[in-house]
Amino acid sequence: MLNNNEYKDLINTTDCINALCEQKPMMVINTQCGTGRYRFKKVGYKDGSLLMEFSLIHDAKFKDTDKIYDKIGDNCYLTVDQFLYAYKNHISA
Repeated sequence: MLNNNEYKDLINTTDCINALCEQKPMMVINTQCGTGRYRFKKVGYKDGSLLMEFSLIHDAKFKDTDKIYDKIGDNCYLTVDQFLYAYKNHISA
């Protein structure tokens, strides 16, 4: 269970992530099945950690889209650290 300060920190972090993702909701993510284009869906909390949910965009420009969909499905879940790493690499590319 979170104490009051931890809860406030979690809300602030979630608000910042949501604001960032509203400004730039699309992201290219490298998965174990290839590279796909994803759209930010929501931030959630599971097992004491924030998770970000992204939905796969069926985009003909990304040849791995069908393979990704068949092997791991429509959704991709990232931790905040994974998201920041992917966001940094996407922005600098």
